[in-house]
Amino acid sequence: MSQLTRSSFHVFSGALMFSAALAVSACADGGSPAAPTATQAMLGTPSNSSAPEGAGTSHGTITEPTAYNGTICNLVFPGTPSQTSETFAIWNFGHAILDVPFDTPRPDLYGILPGTMHQEPGYPTFDHDHIVSHAPGDPGYDGTWDVWVVVPGQNFNPATYQAPRSVDAMFTLIRSGVLAGPVGMAAAGFGKDLVIHAPLVCR
Repeated sequence: MSQLTRSSFHVFSGALMFSAALAVSACADGGSPAAPTATQAMLGTPSNSSAPEGAGTSHGTITEPTAYNGTICNLVFPGTPSQTSETFAIWNFGHAILDVPFDTPRPDLYGILPGTMHQEPGYPTFDHDHIVSHAPGDPGYDGTWDVWVVVPGQNFNPATYQAPRSVDAMFTLIRSGVLAGPVGMAAAGFGKDLVIHAPLVCR
């Protein structure tokens, strides 16, 4: 995993602090009543567990578009009744969160902010894209992911930004300063790092 340069890390931290500040100020100013507080985001307190993220939802099952080598596939989170689901920040992951070591040789799942694949009603600062490093058939793939965050870099320009749809394209943008990262969820200010199990389906 590549290391952030000191300047990229400061840009990254600033972008995440800005996103967190927006979420907290929306709550304080009487904006979205369900906006997560900083404490909820850090501790993973369920803030909206009855409305899980994802395009397809049935009894807690979530299907999320995810890019792999230029193809749009889907991550599938097993269905779980909302009262027994595991919530991380604002996201309902069913029972996909694993209590195992982070930053291992396992495949990687990158969340890129900003993005359009996952638009969060009431939480625009959390809109994001997903890119994965592996797919079924690749050595090491088993549907388990270390989760990383990537945000705007010092050269980010929303007017010219073209969202990457592969790991190689993402790292090209990171090297050019358009994006910054990746870092784990703890370094991004979410309290703890995240490992999840969600099979990828490509058709």
